[in-house]
Amino acid sequence: MPREKPSLWVTVSSHAFLLAFGATMLIPFLWMLATSLKGDAEVFARNQIPEATSLGEEGTALVTTDGRPLSAAIKAADGSWTRGEALRVRLGNPVQEGAKGDRARTPSGENLSDDIGQPVQLGNVLYDTRRLEEWGGLARFRDSRVFVKYAEPVTVDADFTAPGFDAKANEAAAERWFCERPGRYAGGWAKLRETRFGGRVPLMVTSELYRDWAPLSGKAEPLTIGGVSVPNRHPRPVTGFYQFKNVTWGQPGEPVRDLTLPAVLCQGDGTAVRYAPAFPIFRTADDPLKADERTDLTAFVGDEAAPRSVLGSEVALSTRFRLVWSNYQAVLTDPNVKMTLFAWNSLFIAVCVVVLQVLTCSLAAFAFSRIEWPGRDTIFLLYLGTLMVPGAVTMIPNYLILQHIGWLNSFFGLIIPAAASAYGTFMLRQYMLTLPKGLEEAARIDGAGLLRVWWDIVLPLCKPAIITLAIFTFSGAWGAFTWPLIIAPDEGVRVLPVALKNFSSGQSTAYTLLMAASLIMMLPMLILFIFGQKYFVKGIQLGGVKG
Repeated sequence: MPREKPSLWVTVSSHAFLLAFGATMLIPFLWMLATSLKGDAEVFARNQIPEATSLGEEGTALVTTDGRPLSAAIKAADGSWTRGEALRVRLGNPVQEGAKGDRARTPSGENLSDDIGQPVQLGNVLYDTRRLEEWGGLARFRDSRVFVKYAEPVTVDADFTAPGFDAKANEAAAERWFCERPGRYAGGWAKLRETRFGGRVPLMVTSELYRDWAPLSGKAEPLTIGGVSVPNRHPRPVTGFYQFKNVTWGQPGEPVRDLTLPAVLCQGDGTAVRYAPAFPIFRTADDPLKADERTDLTAFVGDEAAPRSVLGSEVALSTRFRLVWSNYQAVLTDPNVKMTLFAWNSLFIAVCVVVLQVLTCSLAAFAFSRIEWPGRDTIFLLYLGTLMVPGAVTMIPNYLILQHIGWLNSFFGLIIPAAASAYGTFMLRQYMLTLPKGLEEAARIDGAGLLRVWWDIVLPLCKPAIITLAIFTFSGAWGAFTWPLIIAPDEGVRVLPVALKNFSSGQSTAYTLLMAASLIMMLPMLILFIFGQKYFVKGIQLGGVKG
């Protein structure tokens, strides 16, 4: 008898329910995505999409939202006010509009470079000639097509030899450069050389080498010492644009400098960037415009007879769609956050837990479903009873056990307690009960042992259930928070969910970075489900059916 087709009303209502339910899941995700691409000042603003708000480009006339122009208010000696010229936007130098993670630029749109200016075309190698005598120059390389702050050192093997090259003096100069200058690395030269440079030694530029290389400026010729070519193969080239938070300045007309070093920032032509304040300064819509950092702007508004301060909400603003990708760059590359290390820790722990649970649960499920032995069902019921014990009850005993055997702050303490699962055993057992016994009996007649039957017959037939268990297990291990927080507070074994608290403090929360890190943390789960959803759905459908 054919199945009756559902009515139109049932079809429409069921689809509407599914769409509404899906929207409840999608809306928070879209909010996280939008927040991760905003600047800090935009998090609690009214705009739902990432956008940069400003008073306009250089020279734009200031007008109110209803079109009335703003004119300068000039105060005379007797205290009276006279109307001056129309007020126009001055962007300042460097341009300060946007988020802290935006590229700092000049009014003409050039990105700021460091005090070396234009990169020297020596196979993308450049060197600092102004510090040769004091600290010894550092040979560095970077992409010559962009102006960047960070340029990784050119490195040579520890046993590199060339005519006129003193390896010991070079390494001593490198140690002074990286470990003895103010604000430099304080962990010791030997450790720095191994961890950052992979055992190689940065190449330090002497006055003699600079004299040899200077004629090659602008030429794409290989870097050589005494006729020996220097291989430029640093393991981790890192580049990044100057951001607002990296620069500082003093009075108008003074050079803009690096925040951590006394280095002057330059434009593309090599000239120093001279600080010029922006005018007026826009804070938020609820704050008045400011003539400078301390003084509110007083202006004539349209035909009004007296000047007054003007709120940001009264002025016509310019908005443009802008994505702050530097939030993700900060999360992945900030040495103080170390998200990459924590991600590898989480991935290693999750993969180990998945492998161990698949092995232990499949073996236990095979014993409970395919082998007859006394007390099997009773023991299985007791095994299932452990599911009713809350995890908080066993947390302290487990902690004391790990403390006794010395597994605190170790990967063993994070992996071994999760190596078996009563739920995984139950799910695989129920699935194995649906398998026909004919194949198993035929294999036993051919002389296969129990382990051979489990490996060659049962496991391949349980692939949907095993993949389902792997997805569930990976999800739990990847997102675990409480247990890793208790037993593994050290950075070396810290996992991603615990590391997310680095973006919060007692005073504030970096919501943009927190949302970016949360989305990065979601990616493995999304990828895993996309590629395993066929087996996942099949396992859900069949795993609880007993044949």
